[in-house]
Amino acid sequence: MKTLSTALIIVALLISSTGGAQVPQPDMMIRLSGEAYMGNNIYNLDGAGQMKSLTVLPKAAAIYFLIAQNDGNATDNLTVKGTGSVTGWAVKYYDAATGGLDITSAVVAGSWSTGLLARGAYKVLRVVVTPGITAAANSAYPVLITATSMSSTLKKDAVKA
Repeated sequence: MKTLSTALIIVALLISSTGGAQVPQPDMMIRLSGEAYMGNNIYNLDGAGQMKSLTVLPKAAAIYFLIAQNDGNATDNLTVKGTGSVTGWAVKYYDAATGGLDITSAVVAGSWSTGLLARGAYKVLRVVVTPGITAAANSAYPVLITATSMSSTLKKDAVKA
């Protein structure tokens, strides 16, 4: 009996020293150039309440800025998955607001990772959507970008460009 109660005390101390159970929560946000980010603390899988759109001519880029933030209570790693290119529409992803590496293939595959993010920390991404000359007039191509917690793959959040 004495060993059991000692074990329970140790477990209780470990839980209290880490602040309780880990609660993962990715948070995606989106903005256009010159605007504030929207979508902070809005969590869903379809981008509702966290969507931006731009009207551009064929071959002109629509540029969106994204934040993949760790809103959980512990360090987490987020993976990001986004819609890819189709005939008439080119979609490119970059790991910075300007310049940066082309991470398109990893994002489309859902394998691009933010790396470990402390609570409240984030990574900035850029998505560039360009209609080709074959895109129909007044058409739209919705691009859904989803962040998933690696601590709990059931925890996700999305924005739509």
